[in-house]
Amino acid sequence: MHIPPYGHPDEDPPTWDAYRAASTAVEKHRERADAAEAKFRDAVRLIDSLIDVGDCWFDHHGGCQEHGYLRLELGEKCPQQEAKELVEANKALIDGQAR
Repeated sequence: MHIPPYGHPDEDPPTWDAYRAASTAVEKHRERADAAEAKFRDAVRLIDSLIDVGDCWFDHHGGCQEHGYLRLELGEKCPQQEAKELVEANKALIDGQAR
């Protein structure tokens, strides 16, 4: 008995309507993903433009004197450092080379 590639021999093959519906859903998902990626890229570029180029330096209480984040807990990262790391991790994306 030959079993067709689409399932059990008693089942109907997938219809073009189902294929088109699935294709449309995938395309909508792609469009939403592309829009979300563009917004993320813009946000990372904005963060990059707001980063202070100075290096962090911490006082004996753990506060970053360079950027004015004086109430950091001991060992907590300065938000400027976190921003630098976020931009660096996504450099290829904001330079248009990722995909």
